[in-house]
Amino acid sequence: MFPARRLPNLLLGYHGTSEAIVEQVLRGGSLKPEQRPYHWLGQGIYFWQDDPLHAAQWAREQAGRGLYQIPSVVGAVISPGNTLRLGDYGTRDELRAAHATLTAQLQALNTPLPANRRLRDNIPLLRDLDCAVIDMVHTLREVSGAESFDTVIG
Repeated sequence: MFPARRLPNLLLGYHGTSEAIVEQVLRGGSLKPEQRPYHWLGQGIYFWQDDPLHAAQWAREQAGRGLYQIPSVVGAVISPGNTLRLGDYGTRDELRAAHATLTAQLQALNTPLPANRRLRDNIPLLRDLDCAVIDMVHTLREVSGAESFDTVIG
């Protein structure tokens, strides 16, 4: 396990959502973390870093699926704190350990390992396995007393 990495800089993030949720946030409300088993980077609130156009495209896609009536984007200044950066040196070892632990736990329960599912153009868009591994990273850090991650960047 490698130490958590503190990022000193602030990040600009953009969250694609519905106009109703953006209005709620602007009135002092907050975004709610989502608990979905297929989120690539684990449970939480997702932002596109420095990319409002990508957030807007995502919101339009969700509206096209009938999830939102009016797509919209809310921006945020993010202080990332202790960050798991998937591209950093050492991250692979922690991910491998989490994968091995998850595999062993599920085998003991005679439960199949989650799988990433390919939905469009052979691209895995529902990342059940990735999510379970990232969530296991958090669990292992908590159990070992290691400093927890506030943010995951992929």
